[in-house]
This record gives sequence, C-alpha cells and structure tokens, in this order.
Amino acid sequence: MKRLLSIVSLAAVLGLSGCGVFSEISDERYSRNNAKGREWLSDQTMPAEINIGGNWHSGDWGYASFSQEGRRVTGNLGNYAIKGVVSGNKAYLVASQDGWDYYSVILERDGEYSLKGRYSRSIPYQKWNRGDFRLERR
Repeated sequence: MKRLLSIVSLAAVLGLSGCGVFSEISDERYSRNNAKGREWLSDQTMPAEINIGGNWHSGDWGYASFSQEGRRVTGNLGNYAIKGVVSGNKAYLVASQDGWDYYSVILERDGEYSLKGRYSRSIPYQKWNRGDFRLERR
C-alpha cells in the first residue's frame, strides 16, 4: 500500500510540474524545426528566374495565393502559411500552421499556367519523404 501511495504521489507531482517541462520541450522543438526551415531557405541563393505570384489551385492542396517581391515569396497553400524564396527556376517554400513548419515545398514552372511541385513532410526537404502535385493558375 505504501509503495502504491508513493507511485501515485510521484505521478501527481510529475503531472503538475511536467506542464512547464513539456512546454519547454515543445518550445525547443518549435525553435529547432523553424531554424531548419530558415536555414534551408537561406541555402537557396541564385537570382530569381521565375515569378510564381498569383492565384493557383491544386486538387491536393486546394487554393493557393503567392506574392513575390524579388526573390521573396509569401502567401498561402491550402490552410498553410507560406514563406520562401525563388532561386533560379525553382521556388523553395516552407508551409507552416500555428507557428510550426510542416512541409518543405519545391515548385517549378510547367508551362505558362501551371507549376509542378514536390513536397516533403521533412524540414528541410528530403527526397525519400516526398509527394508530387500540380498547381493550375486561377
């Protein structure tokens, strides 16, 4: 009985004090994850050769809207906020929601009215963990 009481007491103490520990771990994970996204984008350094600004649609992601100023891209892709850069003939984007970077995205022109894309659930982009999609101009 004494051992059971000790285990229950320990669980209660850990439960109460753990809230702060878990939020610190969570904050650390957010910081590391987002730093990887920023680093991946900063590695893309070529001058922009394409402009992806405008409104788009994908059967997989839904509606997308991008604004491009020079090399910098902002906007949305479905329910995700987008930040990124254009480097050469490709756009490198990070898709975020509630401050967490979820996807790395690479887009390239595939005709006047379409973009072909690859996305990865990994930050930074990883080929082994990718999917393909297409965006059509709206």
